[in-house]
Amino acid sequence: MMRFYITGGTGFIGRELTKKITGQGYPVHLLVRSAGKAVGLDTNLVSLFKGDLSDVAAVERSMQGCTHVFHLAAYARPYARDPSLFDRINVKGTQHVLEAAFKLGIKKVVFTSTAGTLAATGPDNDASEDSPMPGEQNTGYARTKALAEQRCKEYVQKGLDVTIVSPTRVFGPGVLSKSNAVTRIIWGYKKGRWRIIPGNGKAFGNYVYVTDVVDGHLKAMHKGRMGEKYILGGNNVSFNGLFETIASVTGRKRILVRIPAPLLQMASFVFVALARLTKKPALISPGWIGQYLQHRRLSSDKAVRELGYTVTPLRKGIENTLKWLDENEFPDSD
Repeated sequence: MMRFYITGGTGFIGRELTKKITGQGYPVHLLVRSAGKAVGLDTNLVSLFKGDLSDVAAVERSMQGCTHVFHLAAYARPYARDPSLFDRINVKGTQHVLEAAFKLGIKKVVFTSTAGTLAATGPDNDASEDSPMPGEQNTGYARTKALAEQRCKEYVQKGLDVTIVSPTRVFGPGVLSKSNAVTRIIWGYKKGRWRIIPGNGKAFGNYVYVTDVVDGHLKAMHKGRMGEKYILGGNNVSFNGLFETIASVTGRKRILVRIPAPLLQMASFVFVALARLTKKPALISPGWIGQYLQHRRLSSDKAVRELGYTVTPLRKGIENTLKWLDENEFPDSD
């Protein structure tokens, strides 16, 4: 019987993936820093192992007895006062997972990267898995995810079956953590608390419904080719188009203020300076602002063709998300 090992299983995507797998009757081992975050998961099928990615022994011990691995855990915040934190968790931590999987004879590993590692596009062309990586990444997160992808390829050369998946901007029902920022924006717009559009609103991004990403992970586990990467994306739309869709679904036409790019960049430097003084996390960083003001169109054709991946239309995803938010009255964030 298949037994799954999941890192990041209490996060936004990971929790929904864990629920999906246990719903199919398969046991799961979760590596967690806090058992409290696993509340609500199927205790009959979920085994919790306390530890983190820096603890090699904990990773190997908690992976014992498993057959398949999903590695989702990462440091994904916009800023870290100690930049090496990105490397320790996203690169070294990934190496620890891969080495344990290699030593234990795991049948397959699916590594969750990010589509943010790919280069910016124009307003009319889409990036794919074969598009070149940029010479320099905008953020510590993207930089270290690109390095982690290289580690995956190194272990593929050793014979470990690893498939990489790259989600885009994920939204939908689930833990309202920082990784679920788009859902917070959707809810904020409905409640009249979100009133801005970044830049001129014309920058394209790719927005994907969380259920599609979870299904994409499972399909990558069963059908993904060894050493290959698959973009798990959704709909390419500008900020203007995104808010027009939200307005249409909610039936509320809000007045939104476009914040010029130079002002956003200036604000991001202020947030970083305050973070250094207060030793609290920065809400945003210059690199993240730069990335979100670029065109980031993406194609999921390879995943559709090879995995049978499907995409929920943007409007339908927003409708489902708002229905869930209404029913749950904005659940507490992770």
